[in-house]
Amino acid sequence: MDTHAPKTHLSQALGLSTEEQKARYDALAKELLGDKQVLAHIMQGAVAEFRDMEIPDIVQCIESQCNPTAKAGGLWCEPRA
Repeated sequence: MDTHAPKTHLSQALGLSTEEQKARYDALAKELLGDKQVLAHIMQGAVAEFRDMEIPDIVQCIESQCNPTAKAGGLWCEPRA
């Protein structure tokens, strides 16, 4: 198993190299993605279903655990089955 830290800009900035530091990297990534505003921006840029939605609407989808559904006039969140 490779014991080197991921070679990303974040890992380089943090100077990560040991297993303990890798765990810190993972924790920081989870904390960052745990912020609904940050996650909503990532989803808007990376997921086609969210591309035309406003950030507050995406956050609402995250909070309500719903699926975005195409409807006349735009995308809507509907409860998951």
